[in-house]
This record gives sequence, C-alpha cells and structure tokens, in this order.
Amino acid sequence: KKDAPFLVDIRGMGNYECLAASTDPRFARFFYGRKHAIQCDEGPCRMDLPCDLKNEGCLYFDQNRKAMNAHAVITSYAYWLSIRRFGRGLGAAPRLVCDEAHALPEQLMSACRIDLPAYEVRGRVPRTLSGWKLWATSQVNQREDDEVARVKKGRIKDRLEGLTKMDPDTWEWEQTEKGWAFEPVVPRLLLQHLCNDVNQSVVFLSATVTPETLRLCGIDTCEFHAYESDFPIHNRPIYLLRTRRVDHRMSEDDLDYWVHRIDQIQRDRQDRKGIIHTVSHARADWLATRSRYRQNFVRDVEQFRLAAPPAVLVSPSVTTGYDFPDDAARYQILCKVPFPDTRSRIAKARAAATPRYSDHVTMQSLVQACGRIVRSQYDWGETFIVDDHARWAIRKFRDFAPDWFWE
Repeated sequence: KKDAPFLVDIRGMGNYECLAASTDPRFARFFYGRKHAIQCDEGPCRMDLPCDLKNEGCLYFDQNRKAMNAHAVITSYAYWLSIRRFGRGLGAAPRLVCDEAHALPEQLMSACRIDLPAYEVRGRVPRTLSGWKLWATSQVNQREDDEVARVKKGRIKDRLEGLTKMDPDTWEWEQTEKGWAFEPVVPRLLLQHLCNDVNQSVVFLSATVTPETLRLCGIDTCEFHAYESDFPIHNRPIYLLRTRRVDHRMSEDDLDYWVHRIDQIQRDRQDRKGIIHTVSHARADWLATRSRYRQNFVRDVEQFRLAAPPAVLVSPSVTTGYDFPDDAARYQILCKVPFPDTRSRIAKARAAATPRYSDHVTMQSLVQACGRIVRSQYDWGETFIVDDHARWAIRKFRDFAPDWFWE
C-alpha cells in the first residue's frame, strides 16, 4: 500500500470498532460490563438488530462499499474467501494477484477453517462428519430466540451454516482445547472458490513458488516464469554442518554435540546479530538452558531489532513474513528441518489426501527461512543448517525449491 496508495485495503469485521455499540443507548444492555472495545463482528447488525450506521457511518461497511467501488483492492485470503462464502463478495475482477503463493494450499484450507467452541454444542456430541452436518442443520433455526447467545448470534450462524456445507469426503475434524475444529484437507478443490469470477487472469507471485506448488492447488496448465536472483551468490551462502539427526530419538550425547555446534557458530560472530530458528517454543526453551551464549538470547522481535550485537533472536515464528536486512541480522541458524507436525487428525488427513503434501510444506518452510536475512543485492548474511536430516530431505524434496536456492 506504500508503493500503490490507490489500493483500497479491506479486512474482516473483527478489525473495525463498532461505533454503534459504544454510542447508541439502545444497545447498551447487550454490551454491559464489556471492558474492551466491541468490534463490528460482534455488533448489533450481527444480532439482527437495526443499526442506523450500517448504511453510513460504520467503519466496516463504509470501507466495504469503498472496496466494492474501487479500481483495485488489497485484502487477505481469509477475508476474500469468507466474504464470498457468507456474503456477496467484492465484485468481479479482470485480474486476481495472489501474493505469497507458496503458502496458497495452507492459506486456502485455513481460511475455510471452522472453530466450534464447546459451549455452543448442546446435547450429544456427534462422532462423524456426517453427524456434525446433521447436527448443524438441526441447530440453524433453533437459536433465534436465545437471548443469552444473541450477542454472538452472527458468529454462531456463520459457523453452523459453514458446517452444513461440509463435504464429509474432503473435510476432517478434531477436538481442541476449547471445542472442535473443522477444515478441508484437499487444497486443489478450493482454488475455484477464489478465482471463479476472475474474467481475465490469475497471477501467482512468490520468491519460492514452483510448478509443483501450483499442481497441489489443482493448476496443471500455467505459464510459469522463473527469474534469476540478482543477489550475488557469495552474499547468501548456505552451509550444511554435520551434527546429528535432530528428532525425538536424540540421546544426551547427541543433544550436547548439537548445542556445541550451534555455539561454535555463535562464538566467532560476537560482533554481529543473529537468528536461531528453533521450529518449536519447547526447543527454544530447551536451547536457552544449554547454550554457552544464552545471555545473548532475545525472544521478542521488536526487542531484538533494537538490541546491539551480539544479540541473537531465538524463535520458531520468524521463518516467513519477517525481514532482517543489513545489520539487523548477519547470520542465522536453522536448528531443525521444519517437518510439519502430523500428529493431529486434520494434519494426517491432509498428508493422506494429497501425495507429497508434507514434502511441499517442509521444503517451502526451509527455503523461506533461508531468505530472512539477505533482503537486497547489497545485503549479505550466512545461513547454517545444523540437522543431518537436511542432507537427504533437501535432495528428496528438490522439486519444491526454486532454482535460486540451489545456486
């Protein structure tokens, strides 16, 4: 939006404050005692109450109308899919540009996710997806006069209607700490919902997208352009260091040697800042108890940006979506190959439904992590991978990485 100020930015209702809830006395009883600001997704219009601001004066609906009439719109995958599933969409477009397309399979599935809180389920809990569909169908029209749930009525209705539309053959569900989660597990069936009113072209952009990525989304025919990187190779080396295979089978001796190798890298780089990608918070906590350089560790991104060398950001959450240009970070250590966690029912169903889906997620996560610290042709930084799984995984998953990575 900084580069193209004509773009109109639109997000979900939860990103806009509901002015009616705080200014109209008719709605005070519904929000009495609420200490935080009421967002539009919990506002009076979501409870089927008449709101004078809906046609003019509402932060969300005014922005939505602006987006509908705009020449170009920027939004998230989650909002784009939601407004098309439960609303009227944002109008036909001659071109759709999908940025960060390497993550499109996961974006499509997670955008369709339905989280059902335990307090919304009454009576016997269904045991199959077909049972959940029947339960949701029976519940849609039974909540109209429920005063207790009225404040959250709009959200409840959306969730129930979403459950009635599930395909038991391509969705999976699992129990969570707060209730139940439902997700589609076949991304190639979802892209049509993103693109079916685009009359000219769809453009997929990413530094790491490959033809295999698009095939996972069901795109078998496309015009693919792979551009050479203008970042000099000697500015962005990637080193595979012999250590141990990092997994749950590691012995105490293996762990000690693995930490020793990580400390070796830090020892000779005390004049600069670095990043340690740990894959999980538990592994970050564990490393912080064993490393000789733990006094340099920082866990917060903004605190790290302000810190001086030899600060080291230790986190599992900055492998994508963040950049650390120039002196913000001159080296990074990937502690473990980022294999996806396939212990949950939904994750297992995804892997089973799409051949090589887990391979794609692994390689894309690895390549994205390697690109965090070198952000221009004048920037430089070193990347170290200290997991012997990388030696076979990188070769096996080669077709899921772009050419510039292999240089």
